[in-house]
Amino acid sequence: MKILIFGTGKFYQNRKEQLWAEFGQDEVIGFLDNHRTGILDGRHIYRPEDGIRLPHDKIVIMSVFADEMLEQLLSLDVPRERITTYSELYARKMSGVLKLYMREGSRSGKRILIISEMLDYNGGAMAAVYAGEALRAKGYDVCLAVPKIHEKLLREVQDKGLNVIFCPTLPFIFEAERYWIASFDIALVNVFPMIVSAVGISQFRPVLWWIHEPGEFYPLRRGNLSEDMPSLSRFQGRILAVSSIAEHNFQQVGKVNGRMAYGIPDQEEDADRFSNGHPDICFALIGGVGKRKAQDVFLDAIALLKDNERDLCRFLIIGPFDGSAYSQELRKKSSELNNVQFTGNLTRAEMEKAFRQIDVVVCPSREDPLPIVVTEGMMHRKICIASDATGQAQDIIRDGENGFICRAGDAASLAEKMVQVIKHLDELGPMREKARETYEKYFSMEAFGERLERELLLTEREYWAKEGKK
Repeated sequence: MKILIFGTGKFYQNRKEQLWAEFGQDEVIGFLDNHRTGILDGRHIYRPEDGIRLPHDKIVIMSVFADEMLEQLLSLDVPRERITTYSELYARKMSGVLKLYMREGSRSGKRILIISEMLDYNGGAMAAVYAGEALRAKGYDVCLAVPKIHEKLLREVQDKGLNVIFCPTLPFIFEAERYWIASFDIALVNVFPMIVSAVGISQFRPVLWWIHEPGEFYPLRRGNLSEDMPSLSRFQGRILAVSSIAEHNFQQVGKVNGRMAYGIPDQEEDADRFSNGHPDICFALIGGVGKRKAQDVFLDAIALLKDNERDLCRFLIIGPFDGSAYSQELRKKSSELNNVQFTGNLTRAEMEKAFRQIDVVVCPSREDPLPIVVTEGMMHRKICIASDATGQAQDIIRDGENGFICRAGDAASLAEKMVQVIKHLDELGPMREKARETYEKYFSMEAFGERLERELLLTEREYWAKEGKK
């Protein structure tokens, strides 16, 4: 197969070792690029209108601007069947390749396949893991299938008794994948990027598709949706959003059938439940450093506190930190304030220790569909301050009862809530108890398992009713 690569930028550079290793130098006959010519990695770079005249089997788009590049190629009369993306090209080559991490044999219940984008510590991926745990506790035979695996989390997941399939073809479903997926009764497809899996599997098995994405995600994804979006109309299952915010965001591309919040395992400890063991009040913002998480709003709110108020407190910013301009801005702001500490990323064990020191979980996000850190805070009976652009604030929290709600992007509003905590911390025991009750009602694994089982069985019944079977 003779391949032309359309794109020579970062997308190609980040994947070129894999490209050359998997497809061999003799198959890549050249590059197409709108902005440069010359030689790259031993191959000529052509203007698209010139390069397409070369004898070739496939043009492989390697860019985040896939939509525009597809339209350009079609306008040059390149047949649609000759155009593909690198993700699909690689998936076809890997079709049928599986690595099984099995810890237990079949159970008596229905066989449920959970498909997710990766096995990692991010919120969406962990929601899939917790779904597996909840279903396994109810007696189902559960298997988690992913194209990417974090080895440490894999060991943790196996220790919990979950079976895992590493399938590098995902999200694409070819005949080999269809064969083994058909052995399951129902599929739970997690997160929007797995749209190809959701649509493909729904042609032959019941699929519940679970959406978590923030609003900014959809415009960013449009460059990769040239093949995916038309297929959305072919989806035959049900779609649930994790919160009202996730539902609203998905409306950019389609409609959901309802909402289903995740659940998280109970990790509360009785010791030091209402005290961090220090004389000061510890406020913590937990999450990857980025404008959406609004660490800048947190720092601006700290700066608005009076000196005598700020002196009573410690302020933690917990999460991965990079060298971006935004990160540098945060460093500069924090240098002008006392008692602010950047901890960097923490492991799960370190995070459990950190919660013993934290009095208040602050989530001032400019948008966050259903941040796990707020749910964890409620589980641990912490005071939670969440912006009105978070899922908990819109769906769960009642301001002043089981937590506090501030206005997104408004440092003065956040500072006002922080002052209420500083002045009345000893009086907020009832709020802590209400937070814990909220966790148990909405986010406990037992409550989650009941919701998830109900939704999966409804999905199965509706699917087979449409098919006129079972």
